[in-house]
Amino acid sequence: MLAREESLMLLTLLNGGDSRPFDELISEFTCKIHPSRIFAFCSAVTMLLTDARFLSQISINS
Repeated sequence: MLAREESLMLLTLLNGGDSRPFDELISEFTCKIHPSRIFAFCSAVTMLLTDARFLSQISINS
């Protein structure tokens, strides 16, 4: 599971994906995520991208 702060960071990265180059997003991801947390983040990304309903129900401001 991701902590609240981690979830917000992940959603911020995902929401910026339409306006930024992919390599820039990956660079930011690898700079901000501690190596021991990469599996948890990748699992969360997989769940979000597999079922788009998750993204439509989540707000960064909540």
